[in-house]
Amino acid sequence: MARNQCPLALALLTGLLLMAPTASFGQYMYLDTNGNGVNDVADIINPSGSTTVDVWLKTNANRSGSVATCPSGGLLSLISYEVLLHTTGGTVTWGIFTNYITQFGTTLGGDSTSATDYRAGRGGGGYLAPGAYRLAAVNVAVATGNPFLSIVAQSSLGQEYATQFGSECLGVDFDGTMRLSRDWFDVDGAGNRTVWIANGAPACTSAGTQEKITMVPDGLGGTILAWEDLRAGNRDIYIQRLDSRGHPLWPIDGVAVVMNTADQVAPRVMSDGAGGAVVAWTDLRPGLGVEDIYAQRVSGLGIPLWPSDGVAICTASQSQRDPALATDGSGGAIVAWSDVRGSEANVYAQRVDSLGATQWTSNGVPVVVTTDPQYGPEMVSDGSGGAVVIWTDYRTGNLTGHGDLYAQRLSGSGATQWTSNGVAVVTAPGDQGLPRITASGNGGAIIVWQDGRGQAYSQDVYAQRLDASGTALWPTDGVAVCTAAISQTIPDAASDGKDGVFVAWVDFRTSPAGDRDIYAQRIRSDGTAAWTTDGIVVCAASGDQGRPRMVVDGAGGTIIAWDDPRSLSRDIYAQRLSGGGTARWAANGVAVCSATGSQTLPMVASDAAEGAIVAWVDERNGNKDIFAGRVSPQLGTPITSVAAIPVPGSQLAISHNRPNPFNPRTEISFILPSGGAVRLQVFDVAGRFVRTLVQGSMPLGTHTVAWDGLDGGGRTVASGVYLARLEQGGKATARRMVLLR
Repeated sequence: MARNQCPLALALLTGLLLMAPTASFGQYMYLDTNGNGVNDVADIINPSGSTTVDVWLKTNANRSGSVATCPSGGLLSLISYEVLLHTTGGTVTWGIFTNYITQFGTTLGGDSTSATDYRAGRGGGGYLAPGAYRLAAVNVAVATGNPFLSIVAQSSLGQEYATQFGSECLGVDFDGTMRLSRDWFDVDGAGNRTVWIANGAPACTSAGTQEKITMVPDGLGGTILAWEDLRAGNRDIYIQRLDSRGHPLWPIDGVAVVMNTADQVAPRVMSDGAGGAVVAWTDLRPGLGVEDIYAQRVSGLGIPLWPSDGVAICTASQSQRDPALATDGSGGAIVAWSDVRGSEANVYAQRVDSLGATQWTSNGVPVVVTTDPQYGPEMVSDGSGGAVVIWTDYRTGNLTGHGDLYAQRLSGSGATQWTSNGVAVVTAPGDQGLPRITASGNGGAIIVWQDGRGQAYSQDVYAQRLDASGTALWPTDGVAVCTAAISQTIPDAASDGKDGVFVAWVDFRTSPAGDRDIYAQRIRSDGTAAWTTDGIVVCAASGDQGRPRMVVDGAGGTIIAWDDPRSLSRDIYAQRLSGGGTARWAANGVAVCSATGSQTLPMVASDAAEGAIVAWVDERNGNKDIFAGRVSPQLGTPITSVAAIPVPGSQLAISHNRPNPFNPRTEISFILPSGGAVRLQVFDVAGRFVRTLVQGSMPLGTHTVAWDGLDGGGRTVASGVYLARLEQGGKATARRMVLLR
């Protein structure tokens, strides 16, 4: 690819760049199979015969059509190009490649192919003005499956390859090369994209049982799922990525994260921030009932990045089980688990970096070690490279079987930040358990749990908020979310984005005369209830509704999914609530799946467009499979066509940072055109990661976040030029900031 060979010119242009107003790059590369010059629902791969696939590039506009400019003031011209194509869901036979840019008569690096990947590059012959260009065409024929053809940033053909083009615009690396997923982000592929279907699309229908789903958003409107899988006779861990259209981006029926003769169970998954995921699980490979903790990272292309069968997080004596995960903000993860290396089960933790290397003491650092047992850790990132951990603790109730809840904060280096062995979240009479945790403020957390302090054999729901120092901000032993008659169980929680929390639970208040229902409540940042005392009814249909799971909708409200037997067999239903507690969809929820057989144990993830993707265990085929569906934000109806898929707006922007230059603090204001997953990070001028300021779901609108001139480890950074980079829904924009100490 073209490179700027003149150091003096590079220095001068770099100086101009630092003084120029910041604008986002906005290129768009797409595939066209029907010859109309655009990417639309008619761009499919013919199931038989050959398909001519045109590759187009707009150097001066993005997918939405908005104009792109170069921050340096240079032209977004075209000097050369390199494109990587990748198939998912099947394989193809690659045919003739035709270069349509006749000036580019030089083959760059040699063309390469495999059953799933293609690489070609051309250059030479001078500059082409900014505009839209049909770069090339390649003929493909389906060999196996139902392939979807994507443009990808990297390829298994070689780490040296990338989708990119040479330009007079320098790009973020100042080398005149505009790289996909670094300088620009908008791409569209071709294939059968009407995949979301009534009653859900299959994520895995392999032989044997698939269950114990865990899922996260992929950051681009799709989702990543992991599950336990018995296709080989024992329990393995598999993973799959579905795009916003429901198309599997990785091999049909998933990628084996770990597959050996022992059982692997209890997977947990989190996004790695780059289109892939980190998965942790309990591993029985030692034999004789001994359990260890392992983890694996899978790239955005579905390729395991760490050693085969995973990295050992803890292989201490006795058993370790039930891992919890939180991002470290740098592509790695913090893992916590229950550990029986001593006389009782305690809680330990370990950090693993983006390359799979453990960072703390071998076999983990102790989070809590007492002579009484602790179980079931849950965890959330503290936003500074560390995490807040919550667990059920029997130090004061071991003889009576009554559990309390304790919490601890770990720094990025593994040091405990709060009282030794944790701060008490609740030590009220009775049993407290099933904690759920969400982030709150800068380094704090909100914990929601099932609470037995009331009448014998009844359960209620309580919550507590901790600040960054571990101090309880709400009344001792928590605030009552619901203390209605009989019992309330199995709570779930989601941050409301305002240091409060949404809570949903299974409610028995109408039993035994009635059925179990789904209720919800919102607790404000001050611990007061925002909705009706003891919550609002989400679903009171006939039958016993079970295990709600919830996610924020990106517009100030929440979406809740549950399994529901109102039609005799269990189905999957969902409801959307506004921030004020108003049901946005039909009374008692909308059917996400009402197929034959039972559908149970739903999980839910944001689709970055105010709707949600729901996944569940499905028995329509006689055994347990994994299916998923996407619900629209307006009516909650399942999306069954590409035309119905909501597309987030395109005017993602960082409006300013003030002051600029600054010392030591600046406020970064940015605009989100839609609610959903968002990430705001700081990099230095060389492109090295400095700190994550925002990572999570936020509502649409204008937001302001402060940066105090510290990196993710709390260290003061030097004077210089820094880049604030904002990402949402597959788009990104950046602004340069000058720190003068």
